[in-house]
Amino acid sequence: MKKGFYLLILLTMFMPFCVYGASADFSLDCSSTVKKGGTVSCTIKSDVTPDADEVLKEFSAVVKVDEEKVFVSGTTINETDLDLTGTGKVVKSFDLALKTNALIGNADIEVSQIEAKDNLNNSIIVSNTTLKSTVKVLNNDTTLKTLMIDGKQASCNLADNSCTIDSVKKETINVSATTNDSNATISGVGNKKLVCGNNKITLTITAEDKSTKGTYTINANRVCQTDTALKNIQISSGSLNPTFAENTKTYTVNVTKDVDKITISATKKDDTQTVSGEVKDKALNYGENKFTINVTSESGAKTAYTITVNREDGRDTNNYLSNLEISSGKLTFDKETAEYKVKVLHEVEKINVVATAESSLAKVEITNNNLTLKDGDNNQIIIKVTSEQGTEKIYKIIVERLKEGETLGDNPNLLNLIVEGYDLGFSYDKSDYTLKIKDEDSLVIKATVEEDGTEVRVKGNNNLKNGDVITITTISLDGTTRDYRIVIEKSNNLIFIIIASVVGVAALVGIVVLLIKNKKDKDKITTDNLKNQLREEEILKQANLVHEEKKEEDPFGPTKPLSINPNYENSYSSQNINNIQQEKPTISNVSNNVGGINPDLNNRFNFNTYKEEQEERPVVLEDRDATKVCSICGHRVSASLKTCPYCKRSF
Repeated sequence: MKKGFYLLILLTMFMPFCVYGASADFSLDCSSTVKKGGTVSCTIKSDVTPDADEVLKEFSAVVKVDEEKVFVSGTTINETDLDLTGTGKVVKSFDLALKTNALIGNADIEVSQIEAKDNLNNSIIVSNTTLKSTVKVLNNDTTLKTLMIDGKQASCNLADNSCTIDSVKKETINVSATTNDSNATISGVGNKKLVCGNNKITLTITAEDKSTKGTYTINANRVCQTDTALKNIQISSGSLNPTFAENTKTYTVNVTKDVDKITISATKKDDTQTVSGEVKDKALNYGENKFTINVTSESGAKTAYTITVNREDGRDTNNYLSNLEISSGKLTFDKETAEYKVKVLHEVEKINVVATAESSLAKVEITNNNLTLKDGDNNQIIIKVTSEQGTEKIYKIIVERLKEGETLGDNPNLLNLIVEGYDLGFSYDKSDYTLKIKDEDSLVIKATVEEDGTEVRVKGNNNLKNGDVITITTISLDGTTRDYRIVIEKSNNLIFIIIASVVGVAALVGIVVLLIKNKKDKDKITTDNLKNQLREEEILKQANLVHEEKKEEDPFGPTKPLSINPNYENSYSSQNINNIQQEKPTISNVSNNVGGINPDLNNRFNFNTYKEEQEERPVVLEDRDATKVCSICGHRVSASLKTCPYCKRSF
């Protein structure tokens, strides 16, 4: 039994290690795509059954291709000495070249008639007798089929690879395009923002085979707007002054104090304009508020509109104090007086100030209040009054602390008060005075105090008018005060001018009337006397002779000029001769124009002046002597004479 077992093992060891009729699988792996005019690489791989004793030694097959479409003629594969076993082993690699005029599209590659043998020259059963692979030939076309600008076909020659578009007015355009190969891609399309002038837009076309790229250039010439004018400016309160006009660049707006904010907006004249500076609900300060609206055109030109908004400042401006009190010393407060000097005794160590604003809207700040005093006058207290509007007024108190033992004077009286150029009539006990002055705006006032150190203040001594009061206030060292008042009386020059004008006009009218009346009387006298001219001439000659003879005997001397007595009517007619009286030398020439009488011609008298029947009328002299006038010769003689000594006429 044992002998038989060992024999079986021995036979097994020397038996050849092979299996007849083994099987294997093969696969064809080719490039999925190929460029136009390129080469396709393929690989045949084996998958030998792992438990087979044989290895792949020989392989043969026939490659079939689409010769009409793509490839060159196919080929036959014969491979020996392979010694391959297992999975994924390369049996054969080969390349298939595309025809130079090959069309694009898909093409099939087939490997058939496969035969395989092992190392014992035994045929191997192949499970897939035909191997297939499909290859796509990629297109390299980069030409454009269409070019669209804002959805409209551009009027360009697409074969030139460039296109020019003129007179573009829009800021942005849309560019789109298609290619002759739908599988090609285009970059550079879409919305394009244009600047003024030339804009270069480049389209890049990538072919399906990826290695080929083409470009297309669009030159878009944009016409830019240069207008920087606005269409309108709107404001939320008030109104523009002047009314808006596109070429007017400066405006003023007045608003009431209640308007505390404003909105200013602008309307573009062109959509391409850029506007800045508009405000919405902008807070307004009191007084002047300036706003600027800047406009930039497409071309880059700029202009500015300026709006000044004046907000009425109705805030209270009162920054006066109504009262100012100090805890020690005396202070005479006057709201117009900003600085005060106060002296206190050495015993006073601190001083406190109470200040009250005249306006309830004002604020009062006191610096150094409740100040600890130093000896001397280096102690200052500052009171600042700020009105509602923000204006400030400063009051200052300078406190002088006396040395130990020093006292304060309390006498505010004046020793004398003088107004230069006038007699005021100053009296020690008198405080109120009335002074008549000329047309002066101010007076020179000199005051002498009784006690050294007394301060003198003068108020109201400027722009003086009738009824104004000048107040002289004296303040003693301890703060005691006294007021002296001067009431001003001024003449009204206008009244005097009016009165003088009226008097002048009346006098002129009176002179004209008098001249006219005298002219009429003279004419009448001359006519009446013509009848007796011859007789009177003879009498005149005789009277003159007598006059010459008795000149030295005339007790009255030469005849004095006549004057006009205001108690009588001013007429020298033959009916009113008794109104003539002796005239003062200052107005002696008046008689020269009356009735032909001229005392400078040796008292000659025209007898034609009066009628014979005219009776005598005595004239009152300034020295009141009893005299009478001869109606013939006109001489003045004593009233007691019965015959005229000149013309011998009997009275």
